[in-house]
Amino acid sequence: MSVFKCKQFSVEQSKSAMKVGTDSLILGSWSQADCLLKDNVEQQAHSSRIQIGKLAVKKILDVGTGTGLLSLMLAQKTQSEQTRVYIDAVEIDADACEQAAINFSRCKWHNRLNLIRQDFFELTDIKKYDWIIANPPYFSSDNCMDEQRQLARQTRGISWQSWLNQISIMLKPSAICELVVPHSVASLLTGLAADYSLKLKSRLDIKPSPQRAVKLCCLRFQKVDTIGFSLNLDEVQIETLQIYDTDNAYTPAYKTLCKAYYLKF
Repeated sequence: MSVFKCKQFSVEQSKSAMKVGTDSLILGSWSQADCLLKDNVEQQAHSSRIQIGKLAVKKILDVGTGTGLLSLMLAQKTQSEQTRVYIDAVEIDADACEQAAINFSRCKWHNRLNLIRQDFFELTDIKKYDWIIANPPYFSSDNCMDEQRQLARQTRGISWQSWLNQISIMLKPSAICELVVPHSVASLLTGLAADYSLKLKSRLDIKPSPQRAVKLCCLRFQKVDTIGFSLNLDEVQIETLQIYDTDNAYTPAYKTLCKAYYLKF
């Protein structure tokens, strides 16, 4: 499928190594980036430094945007008549950048989307973000036949510590980061995150079907002042999402989560 159609936008993906996938669709639907709109309203009401009718600018960073799907989903999620939420989408691959540029230009939020062709790890903290979202590369295998797809999805020797460190550098104090990762590394990331002032707030365990084990996890971290703290899992909101039921039909929970985007829901 060269074009993936959602309710308010379409994603052209013919040149992209990584097509639209369930992992990003779930992450974008699960994201709470629309909280930035509430923060803007509260800041307007309580800060005398902001003119009446003006909202503080909020910035989101989409890491490894690919086709631009997550940026488009969050642009939809943060739309309002007075919105001041802007999204930077960083991508290193030339073909993916070309694809994302087309998708951004065709959507109604194009003036809030900024595409950056650069390595995420070369970004500096001159500009910090209120929110970061990413579907990081995580396949460490080198047996992928498609070189472009391999570049898009394998870790290429970049450690999870490097990912967490760069995320922490790019986040403002108290800002949020949301990731989707394999279940097999979720506990490792949660433990490592404390060394980078990132505290787990919420986790969504994703099961493909009743017979299969949890495959993916969505993780929501907040940047805190303390480094190397001890995490109390009792304080973490942990939920499970099952995609298909016993009849191989989408579950009501999955439909509810993704209904703002899927045409069929």
